[in-house]
Amino acid sequence: MVTRTWGEFVFAPPAGRRGDVIVPDRDEAHHLFRVRRLSPGDEIFATDGQGTVFRCAVTSERTLRIVESIREFGEPAQPLLLCLAALRPDALRDAVDAATQLGASRIILFAAARSEAHLTAEHLERLRRVTVSAVKQCGRARLPELLWTTSLKEALRQLPAECAVFLAHPSEERKPPPGAPAGRPQALIIGPEGGLADEEVEAALQAGGVPVTLGNRRLRSPTAVATGLAFLLTRIGECG
Repeated sequence: MVTRTWGEFVFAPPAGRRGDVIVPDRDEAHHLFRVRRLSPGDEIFATDGQGTVFRCAVTSERTLRIVESIREFGEPAQPLLLCLAALRPDALRDAVDAATQLGASRIILFAAARSEAHLTAEHLERLRRVTVSAVKQCGRARLPELLWTTSLKEALRQLPAECAVFLAHPSEERKPPPGAPAGRPQALIIGPEGGLADEEVEAALQAGGVPVTLGNRRLRSPTAVATGLAFLLTRIGECG
């Protein structure tokens, strides 16, 4: 079992790696060597965003030498997926940041009936930069996959067939959620600030979604994302 030791993280996609040498891009190098003032001999962690974290030694102001490769560092034992309605830009940024830090492997954004925003390619690119920053902040091996769909029904089609689906929506029927078999992906559906429309709730239920209540208070969507994913992490044994 790998001991979870976190230090300074840099994002180093495969294109910047040659054998056991990593050459950070200009922005990452500026942060490491000008802002953080690292010097030869210092230790740094580099994540490729594709499943591996490298423990590295700084060898110069341009290069890192890989000392150890750690697969799936910081990743949940079971895949976590999030279906999230489009929100206002600031709220969506906060929600995607929280989802990345909490281990979401796929974030499927969808246009809900009550969404207050519609995403463009520029918005998605900004959100991808948010995921890079969050991965470095929390220390994990994978960037979450970020998808945009035109409806909740389309978002549900992006979930694996064996996925356990939970719908953050008040329900009069209170019963414990089913257990979490090892290896089975866990998915969470979060609606917009105005809530999901009745037909969207019905679509989620027909897809096997189990309603869950995230406490007795009305939460903003970014807070619901963090609370719901913490619920999933507790189910798979990572929290608690």
